[in-house]
Amino acid sequence: MQRVLLVESDKHHAQSISAQLSNELGIRCTIASSSEEAQAFVEGHRAELLAVIINLKFCLDNYSPFENIPTIVVTEEIPLEPRQMLLARHVIDYVANYRGHNLEYLLQLLKRIKFAKHLKVMVVDDERVVRNLVRHLLTNKGFQVLEAENGEAALQQLSEHPDTKLMLVDSQMPRMNGFELLQNLRLEHSKNQLAVIGMADEEQEHELVKFLRFGANDCLSKPLRVEEFHVRVMQNLHLVEVFQEIADLSRRDHLTNLFNRRHFYDVATKIYENYKRGTIDIAIAMIDIDNFKEINDTYGHAAGDLVLIHLGKILSRNLRSTDVICRFGGEEFCVLSTGLTARNHHDVFERLRKKVESSTVRTAQAAIRFTVSIGLTSRLGDNLTDMISEADALLYQAKKQGKNKVVADAFVA
Repeated sequence: MQRVLLVESDKHHAQSISAQLSNELGIRCTIASSSEEAQAFVEGHRAELLAVIINLKFCLDNYSPFENIPTIVVTEEIPLEPRQMLLARHVIDYVANYRGHNLEYLLQLLKRIKFAKHLKVMVVDDERVVRNLVRHLLTNKGFQVLEAENGEAALQQLSEHPDTKLMLVDSQMPRMNGFELLQNLRLEHSKNQLAVIGMADEEQEHELVKFLRFGANDCLSKPLRVEEFHVRVMQNLHLVEVFQEIADLSRRDHLTNLFNRRHFYDVATKIYENYKRGTIDIAIAMIDIDNFKEINDTYGHAAGDLVLIHLGKILSRNLRSTDVICRFGGEEFCVLSTGLTARNHHDVFERLRKKVESSTVRTAQAAIRFTVSIGLTSRLGDNLTDMISEADALLYQAKKQGKNKVVADAFVA
């Protein structure tokens, strides 16, 4: 597990922050009450450290123990020398204290450090010196940085890197300027999906307003001010991630974290249309936990929830990432599986049935064993709903035949 080193003499603050890091980010926190203690720890554990959080009063003149380790500084005031230190390569940002929004921001910073290498940011500017500056500022914080010298090149880069989260776009560029680029971007990417920060010379204030009217999330005037740059980048990345988390929650079942029924239909309908055109093979499986009411009646609904969660994990771990898995409702699950023959689909779900049968859900009161019945169809219906209904009918046959079975349509047999 990655560690954060917290250099703080106030035990109350230190223990509170340590608990927050563990509970919210799953990060282990080591507390040092002095700079000497911190230095000794770093010398022996540098490779394990994700970041250092340090109260500025401990280290006014000497940051050398933490060189090349992402550092967050806690300080009420920022005198000249520490401010200069904040621009060093390893200092990510500073917070005033551990209270309220400052604590929330500190946690955001750590989350960003933890996942920065997976985040892509693009700078679009025809001036190489600006691109070099932005790349330097962002790579020092661990981000992947893409570059483009005009709007056309930016659209090409985005097509190759569709997971880009933020673009910094200059107003005036040849071939396609920043406003034309922004109009193109907003045809397919909302502000909640892709954040855009417009950049313009500070004497061109009207261009900053124009950026906002054209759909930019935020604006920066040039020449760039380093501290403002970092704060705005972090805030906009955070907002995009929050919106994505909300969108993801709306697609997920709260208990099993599998897709919910509504999102299943959204995704599966598109795959089914490809299936109708003969480009891929698919199968629909309906899976139902046998005697689930008895499990609830015997062990309680909390145990029943654990069984549902357990089955969700088995499905996720034993099916492919290309398969669409959802909790369809109650104790029923639905899977759309792609790219296999009908015979192979049957073998996959037979192995899955055996995996469930041999597994155990352990609670404080008992070790619970359970089975599932599965209905499986590879026949092309008139629509996706027909295929799901066919799989459901086959599931009913599995129940009638004694449960703990996979019953497939005649096409498989």
